[in-house]
Amino acid sequence: MTYSDIKTALLTVIDKVYHHAPPQNVSGNYIIWAEDGDIGLWAEGRLAEPIISGKAFYYTKDEYDGNVSKIQNVFVGSAATISLIGVEHNEDTGYIEYEFRFAAMK
Repeated sequence: MTYSDIKTALLTVIDKVYHHAPPQNVSGNYIIWAEDGDIGLWAEGRLAEPIISGKAFYYTKDEYDGNVSKIQNVFVGSAATISLIGVEHNEDTGYIEYEFRFAAMK
């Protein structure tokens, strides 16, 4: 799996998916994702399984938004995982921010 595959998977949930930051005047629900490094499983002194990793953030103003569970299931059946690791409400913007961690075999 590549970082491009991560974006493609997230686009199956919603069509507003951005790398690192949204456009200046984005409105409605959207996802931002970014890689934060490659990790791996080491065995016998060598990298046995390279793994890409990063975070995705889903922004919504809808309480109990169904896209949250869609994001959690986006990698079912693939060599990738995604986990919800945090939820915050931004009083200034009104957005609820869901933070996910993803990892995938290269």
